[in-house]
Amino acid sequence: QLQHDWWFFDSRRHTAMTSRFQNLSPDFKMRPTLWHVSLLVLALMFGGGAQLLSADFPVMRIRDVLALSPAELQTNAPVRVRGVVTCVDRDYQLQFLQDDSGGIFLYRATPPVELAPGDLVDFKGVAATGLFAPMLASGSVTLIGKTNLPPARTITLAIVASGAAVGERIMTEGVIERVERHGDHLWMHLADGNERCHLSVASFDGHEKIPLLDSRVRVTGVAGVVFNKQGQMTGFQIFVRRLSEVEVIERPQTDAFAAPIISAAELLRYPGRRVAQHRVHMRGVVTLHWTNRETVFQDVTGSVSIDKGVRADVRPGTEIEVAGFFSNRIGPPQLRNAEVRIIGPAIEPSPLIVALASDELKLPQLVRVMGRVIAWQPPVDGFISAMLDDAGELFTVKLPGRGAPRIAETFPPGATVKVVGVLKPGAVESGSPRFAMLLRSQSDLMLLRAPSKSWRHQSFALVAGGTGLALMVAAAMFALLLRQRRAVAAVVEAQQSAERRLEDVSRQLRHSRQDRERITQELHDNIIQSIFSVGLSVDEARRLAETAPDKVPSRLGVAVESLNAVIRDVRSFISGAEPKGLDGSELKAALKSVLLSSGIDEQERFSIEVDSSAARDLTSLQATELFNIAREAMYNSIRHAHAHRTTVSVVPNGASTQLEVRDDGAGFSPDQVSAGSMGLRNMESRAKRIGAMFEIQSHPGRGTRVTVKVPKPAHASH
Repeated sequence: QLQHDWWFFDSRRHTAMTSRFQNLSPDFKMRPTLWHVSLLVLALMFGGGAQLLSADFPVMRIRDVLALSPAELQTNAPVRVRGVVTCVDRDYQLQFLQDDSGGIFLYRATPPVELAPGDLVDFKGVAATGLFAPMLASGSVTLIGKTNLPPARTITLAIVASGAAVGERIMTEGVIERVERHGDHLWMHLADGNERCHLSVASFDGHEKIPLLDSRVRVTGVAGVVFNKQGQMTGFQIFVRRLSEVEVIERPQTDAFAAPIISAAELLRYPGRRVAQHRVHMRGVVTLHWTNRETVFQDVTGSVSIDKGVRADVRPGTEIEVAGFFSNRIGPPQLRNAEVRIIGPAIEPSPLIVALASDELKLPQLVRVMGRVIAWQPPVDGFISAMLDDAGELFTVKLPGRGAPRIAETFPPGATVKVVGVLKPGAVESGSPRFAMLLRSQSDLMLLRAPSKSWRHQSFALVAGGTGLALMVAAAMFALLLRQRRAVAAVVEAQQSAERRLEDVSRQLRHSRQDRERITQELHDNIIQSIFSVGLSVDEARRLAETAPDKVPSRLGVAVESLNAVIRDVRSFISGAEPKGLDGSELKAALKSVLLSSGIDEQERFSIEVDSSAARDLTSLQATELFNIAREAMYNSIRHAHAHRTTVSVVPNGASTQLEVRDDGAGFSPDQVSAGSMGLRNMESRAKRIGAMFEIQSHPGRGTRVTVKVPKPAHASH
């Protein structure tokens, strides 16, 4: 059965369409069909068709074609490009051209021309809009001759993932996390830290003899972008001509299953060491298994989930060995691209009895919880779910819908149930429950108490059953109703008292959560950033040891001072002391102090401008929060942006004081930032605390600008 899932490979303003077959891996197998090509041809024809110019016109640089506006592309802008063919994949209908200014996707030539890498060609036709950017849609191609391929630009996988090199012939490094053969292509996952992309190799004879899995490789190919059928970007792609362009530079010292077994606790103890390294070897007992969806196993120290589950048919209570790559994402521990070996039956871990309001939960975890059913949801994608309440803490349960069609009747709303399952974080949407429980089957639910009926239903049943009784029986019934009313009133009063106590407990829990969030924010923005600053000083001292040894003592002195400041901050948190506020007149000196420990190279690319009158208008709280926001943005520029120039300014702006941190670095897509990103969340929270407007403007390859506008106090307005 063909699953119509569209993939658009957009290699720097190019689009090619292929399809995916259901009997293959959903992330790898992509085969072109005439159906996809025909749809794209119809789309181009519907847009107006190609109106080629018969007269010669100047050759354009590819960069100029990529810069055409949407309005120009709608008119089928005539273009003429001369470049070198860098990659051709006939199965996927892919052709790429590149000159010294950039690369672009060539959709088709009229009449068709058989091209090969290294061909120097002259294209004359029209440009059209692709999903990612312009492409050469239709025109004539003239073969000029043969030449060398453009040199591959050496970049990191992080730059590939930023989209800054899409369409270019590049060289990058990473670890091969997955290898699969599909038809005439070899598909691989390449990872470096948290950055990942796909590799497509068109020619790979004898790849079985080359141990690629778990090896660090150097890859040469053309960078591209992957889109799903909704036109949303789902990842990045590198098209490789042949397997010889995948050079193995490091192999694991031993097979993953022969390496020492590590525990779940050890996996989390030093997560930074696990990133971009080889597979880890673990052993545990399965506590949950949904084939190809979710698998969780547990050892004596904790639980680990396997991304997208495993294909093997394993049951809860089965002991397994796992070799996989550690996923250093925010949240519970997880392995990706894991391989599983079944050892045999084992004793299933006993579920831990917990209260969801507890702060001691370690997720994912096999637990047992009591709750009251609120409502059931209709089946979605073969699974059913319900909302439950545990002493005021809402959570969801989810289980396979097969074999449980009448579960809502067995456990109706209002019923009290005992639930056994794997507890995980809930959805990240605002207002969603904090926790979700994944159940193996309906047997993980046990009815403890059916929904209670009101006294009116009971009295109706008694009166209906006593209509034929004598007056004496009726009098006795009336007396029974009176006693029942009093009993109900007593129950209602007790329930109201319990609800008041529950409200008090909930209020205390909210205060505790607020305190925890405040401490987490201060730790991230002060202590963790200070430790990062110490690391910069030490790294600078290491570089100076080779170039200017006489400056090493001063740099180490700065590192020691920063480390002493960290110790003072930690002691303040332990003693409960509030951090010292910052006066507006001290803001410029405080911002400059951030750079003192960042190294000479970092200091030279920063520019700090603080208007003294604007700074004096700030209250102590405003100055302190602006400093924390600016420091977070400056460290983000150092760690992630790789910018050549970063400007920090505090200036008056009408009735407000404006902080702006701008760099010309790699940039990013704000709408694709994880909801768990603590740095960005803390900056926005601090801006709200002082009633300021907070805005982040960024785009991959175009730098980042953070803007905060603080309203001036009434006495400071002019």
